[in-house]
Amino acid sequence: MAAKEKETGKESRPERQERQEAGDEAVKPARKLPMTQIFVALGVLAMEAATVGVMMWVNRGPAAAHGQATRVEQNVPPPCEDVEELIIEGKAANTKRGATYVYKFKIHAVLSKDDVAGVKGVLEKRKATIDDSVRQVVARLDPKDLDEEPGLVTFRRVLMAEMEPLFGAGKIKQLLVPEWGRVRVD
Repeated sequence: MAAKEKETGKESRPERQERQEAGDEAVKPARKLPMTQIFVALGVLAMEAATVGVMMWVNRGPAAAHGQATRVEQNVPPPCEDVEELIIEGKAANTKRGATYVYKFKIHAVLSKDDVAGVKGVLEKRKATIDDSVRQVVARLDPKDLDEEPGLVTFRRVLMAEMEPLFGAGKIKQLLVPEWGRVRVD
């Protein structure tokens, strides 16, 4: 059996150890690492890194964008030709999540000087309708939308949609909410 294993080149580890201890044959060294392949792989990686570095150095980042630069700010004061007019000051309740919350607020509208007289006329004639619209918006919105920061964005958007049919499209440029507070009532 040992002769058969020697012919095929297969022998068990204990037999190999016995031969090494006996000194019968020269021990074959462990497999060597393929150094040529390792050096080739390292050379390819170095060339790729050099190519990426050169391309980054040549391009120096993206080109500058062309166009009109505008600053976007959330609480931009209105330009001088606009006028702020108080639309409503009051309280409204919300029971959307079971608990009753009362919101106290002041809402102003930013108008152009040309539209001030028309808007004041609508405010006098439709005061109850405006009060009811604001109360309905507060009542139907989820409390998380009424408490969102910064800027009560959802509340302003929904209220603007309610006010446009009353005052006319484009008359109100922006809604301002300088006072906003919530009290839980239970």
